[in-house]
Amino acid sequence: MVRNAFTMLEVMLVVGILALVAAITWPDFHQAQRSEELDESARRMKTLIQMCRAQAMNETRRYRLLFYEDGAIDLKRQRDPILAPQEYFRFREPWANISILMDRVWVESIKPLPEGPPPMDIEDDLIEFEDDYDDEPIEINDLEAPFSLDFEPDGLSPCLKWTLRDESGRGILMTLDGRLGRVSIEPVERLDDEPRRPDPLERDEDDLEFEQDQAELEDELPT
Repeated sequence: MVRNAFTMLEVMLVVGILALVAAITWPDFHQAQRSEELDESARRMKTLIQMCRAQAMNETRRYRLLFYEDGAIDLKRQRDPILAPQEYFRFREPWANISILMDRVWVESIKPLPEGPPPMDIEDDLIEFEDDYDDEPIEINDLEAPFSLDFEPDGLSPCLKWTLRDESGRGILMTLDGRLGRVSIEPVERLDDEPRRPDPLERDEDDLEFEQDQAELEDELPT
């Protein structure tokens, strides 16, 4: 007689084997997912910087990337380069309002760099900054106020290094050459102990407000 069905014992054995395989492979899958969040955050941040530079030149007004003391970032743009050059607002364009840094990723430190020669004097395609000066990276939680990175209408910005870190201890070093808008990405040494993300800060009301419609802004600006 041909048997056409599995016994309960066989079914339970298969389920047990699948559960064991899942338990063994889950940590690797979870770690890979966390690693991808760090890499994706770096890619998104690079794209954001390229967009800021392009928009600053297209609109002839500054775009400002803010590094906060809790490792978060935010983006604002100049209200009006002539009538209100010191006022910056968040704005609603979709490219500027996606989550750039993933949940388990934050900015660990920043390091301003010397400006170097202007672009027309650069012959080499690969531009390296020499770390032979005394300035050490600034730990993000040592900032007394948000650090501003401004993108000018002529396409220039300060040169800056910053490190992204995730909860597993992995890190990525990003370097912006503000002369040409180039961003390089490279891994840094992994921390032995899993780092702790800085506690989130309470944002001021101005930090959370979006820019008003352009028509409303024009009504408010002095003539």
